Amino acid sequence: MLTMQAITQLAENQLLLRQENGQADRLLWEQAQRTSRAVELICGLLGSATNGVDREALQIAAIFHPLGWVLQVTGKVCARYEIFSRPLTDIHRELRAVHVQSLLDGRLPVKRLEMVCRFLRENGRHADAQLGTQILNDACELEQIGSMALWLMMIRHNEEGRSIQDLLITWERQRDYHFWPARIRDSFRFEQVRRLAYQRLEILNQFMAQLARETELADLQDLIRNPNTIQSLLRE
Repeated sequence: MLTMQAITQLAENQLLLRQENGQADRLLWEQAQRTSRAVELICGLLGSATNGVDREALQIAAIFHPLGWVLQVTGKVCARYEIFSRPLTDIHRELRAVHVQSLLDGRLPVKRLEMVCRFLRENGRHADAQLGTQILNDACELEQIGSMALWLMMIRHNEEGRSIQDLLITWERQRDYHFWPARIRDSFRFEQVRRLAYQRLEILNQFMAQLARETELADLQDLIRNPNTIQSLLRE
């Protein structure tokens, strides 16, 4: 049977996409590592409530969960920079589970592999999900909130040839429609994790406000408007 280290290496080989210049794109692999660690931490947060969860199966599912996006990119369903920009389809959830089943068949205990595949099939579905799936869902959602969300937006805007101003317009539109608070409210199962998501969003709001000020040179204009500040700088 494979060790967790061997499984992790196998997952890395599956999740590295190739850029146009031939270099490896580590986006999905890094996301898988964070999500695997997140499910472990959420299990610790929930304590004895997770005693009935196969934590190793859950971690394996977490490390392989971005495989659905690999299948979409290699199948020309979406471009590499469109990863995470749309929900994963039921078809690709099933293809992901079947692919992992073939990779790990005979390399994991049968019951554990069945549970891994069940987590992968249920991941992203919130209705009547078992506890392990709820943990995986919250870990995946947390990855899409805050700085990680901004990182993905920057990748897409750069690939599409859009500007920083376009990014700010997109952000303001999301704020106007209360996109992120609604997503946090509806997507998380565990209140402690939901509160953390709100904290990440607040920090990102502050960063985006500062980015807008610097893009518009508002901070420099404020400096010029304040003669006391100018005199202080001259004295220095």
